[in-house]
Amino acid sequence: MKLIFVKNKKIDYKKWDNTISKSYNGNVYAYSWYLDIVCEWNAIITPDYKYIMPLPVKTKFFIKYTYTPVLIQQLGIFSENEITNEILSSFLYTAQKKYKYFNIKFNKYINVNKLNINKTENITYELDLIQNYNDISKKYSTNTKRNLKKAEKNNLTISKSITIKQITNLLEQNLATKIRELNNDIINKIKFIISQSSQKKIGELIGVYDKYNNLISAAFFITSHNKTIMLILATSEESKQTGANFKLIDYFIKQNSNKHLTLDFEGSNIKTLARFYASFGAKKFKYYTIKYNNLPFIIQLLKK
Repeated sequence: MKLIFVKNKKIDYKKWDNTISKSYNGNVYAYSWYLDIVCEWNAIITPDYKYIMPLPVKTKFFIKYTYTPVLIQQLGIFSENEITNEILSSFLYTAQKKYKYFNIKFNKYINVNKLNINKTENITYELDLIQNYNDISKKYSTNTKRNLKKAEKNNLTISKSITIKQITNLLEQNLATKIRELNNDIINKIKFIISQSSQKKIGELIGVYDKYNNLISAAFFITSHNKTIMLILATSEESKQTGANFKLIDYFIKQNSNKHLTLDFEGSNIKTLARFYASFGAKKFKYYTIKYNNLPFIIQLLKK
């Protein structure tokens, strides 16, 4: 298999996005427009674009290295054809020739277990929405059912008319539930993603208001490849006390049940969030971060 490294400006975006759209393991993170918003990136490809691997890159101490950016959960190699261990090894070998430091989270469809590489396990939770709502909600945990009753008692209301500014303000005013590295740069990227997704009709904002008409919980969902990712969950202290987050997710499940769709909660390795997602009957899936560090020893110390 012939593999070539290409800088971003030489990538054929039309061919790239066509491959992502047809890939059995494709996801929204790998589309060119999404990558352009989130990071600087290059790629390794086959000349016919049958197999492609995006490489988000940063520079530190004049050395370029690959990483997994905030707002991206899973990347790796994408194709409509099988990605064998031999193909994976070839891509990693090509990447090592270009970058001395590599740290990328590969999507769950790529089996890395048989390769002798440095890898760490990550967890995500997904809920299949193909069943009807009654069957799905029967599998809710006792705690989730209790919080849904609490939300009803608190007279919370759902709105699908919230703005980008409202959800980002809620993120900034309160500890971000899912994003631990919140800053102005990430807030701006979130705004661009929501805006672009709205134009492409693949994004949805949902908010929960208290009885005084205050926005206390909001989420942004983005859909691709029969999967909806809960990319943003913005919460307030009141939302935790009133069951607002439970009401929001239950509403999404109710509206999208009986569809050929999977709700991806996008995580989490954080135990409290994992319990929250699992409480809706979501199943746990593993995916892996592949990492190597061939930097000079002194740079390795600085990189840590």
